[in-house]
Amino acid sequence: MRTSLLLFVPLFFFSVITIPALTHNPWNISTSSAFGYLPDSSTGFNDKIDTAFISAVLAYQKFFHLNSTGILDHTTVGQMVIPRCGVPDFFPHHRNTTTLHGRDLYSFFDGKPTWPKHKRNLKYYFTSYSTKIRPQTLRKIFARSFSRWERVTLLSFQKVHHPSKADIFLRFYSGNHGDNSPFDGRFGVLAHAFAPTIGELHFDADEIWAVSMSMLRNTPNSIDLESVTTHELGHILGLGHSTFRSAIMYPSISSQRRKINLRQDDIHGIQELYGVKK
Repeated sequence: MRTSLLLFVPLFFFSVITIPALTHNPWNISTSSAFGYLPDSSTGFNDKIDTAFISAVLAYQKFFHLNSTGILDHTTVGQMVIPRCGVPDFFPHHRNTTTLHGRDLYSFFDGKPTWPKHKRNLKYYFTSYSTKIRPQTLRKIFARSFSRWERVTLLSFQKVHHPSKADIFLRFYSGNHGDNSPFDGRFGVLAHAFAPTIGELHFDADEIWAVSMSMLRNTPNSIDLESVTTHELGHILGLGHSTFRSAIMYPSISSQRRKINLRQDDIHGIQELYGVKK
């Protein structure tokens, strides 16, 4: 299960500021396991600082290019409270390794799954249940997000009007919605998606979703829906997270920020999976 960092970080943030050394583990175990920094077998890990915890913090700091202190310092906690995707940063086979693709920093799901070659025209279906966003607005945002990936790969995407014809489903949910990855309310985890060929993309309905630049600029704490959609579609197609801060597949995004353009890191990753559009 994924538990929002935002729910517990305020409880220990002042401890990080006021005492020179932490004597208890302030990092929620289910959260650090969910994001790949501790193996699922760490359920017996107690609240005392130990080697596993320090290693997890060091891995987190390395992933986000922070100073490798092994403690929850100001900078590390500051990164933790930035809203993010719920997909893990690491998967079991590469938890202790970093795979570089030349100068690229992209990654894949375990086993490098892709959509099969006979499924290169993928059909998608969305519902507007649990959100007040108008269907026509969602339609435009989702179409633009899909088109960014279509422009650089051999894939194509088509909206369908009936779920029985769809490969990919985009839905809004609140809290526990039956996939063992409950949403946590405002901030924390914004959305999550599953590797090919599951085809499920879920948004946290409790976020303040901005659907235009004017709304994003003028609405405090809003999250740009198009930016998050473009990111999550990368997961739907088989990309993991990138450690390159400017990449679409970087796991975190601040409120009131738009980030919709694929970078070379994203493009090289998706083209390794599906080829180059001629």
